[in-house]
Amino acid sequence: MKRVAFISVFLFLMAAFSFLSCNKNKTNSTNTSGNEIAVANSTMTIGGSCWLYDSCNVNPNKMKGICGSCTVELIFGNMTFTGTYALTSGVPAAGQAQIKITNPPSQSIGIWYSKMGLLSVISGTSGIVATFTNIPCNQMATSNPTVTASGTMVCY
Repeated sequence: MKRVAFISVFLFLMAAFSFLSCNKNKTNSTNTSGNEIAVANSTMTIGGSCWLYDSCNVNPNKMKGICGSCTVELIFGNMTFTGTYALTSGVPAAGQAQIKITNPPSQSIGIWYSKMGLLSVISGTSGIVATFTNIPCNQMATSNPTVTASGTMVCY
């Protein structure tokens, strides 16, 4: 009888240990449509040798950069001039901008939008340079996880 009790407790503990060890490091979960959704925050830096940028002439209200499968767009409420723009998650009005990140690194496939912050722009005859630091970006349907974006984008 003691032997049956011992084996039962041993099997129960092994099953519990297996269950807990399989789930403790999980960083993504699956939504009802079967797609992975990210659950961990991450950071990303925009700018550098990997990044390719559209010409300023493509769209005067948008700057676009691509690095691998990640795309970052800066969308302005009016034509881009030197100044500081308030970031918004919605459609930007005059004096506002939005950062839209598609497929950020360390996250599941999807689109993240800036929530708040400031974006500085310097424009001149050689092009436009936009800089931003520690901008929280989230997917529209949720406030977590957050992709914190910093960097510099240019167009010529």
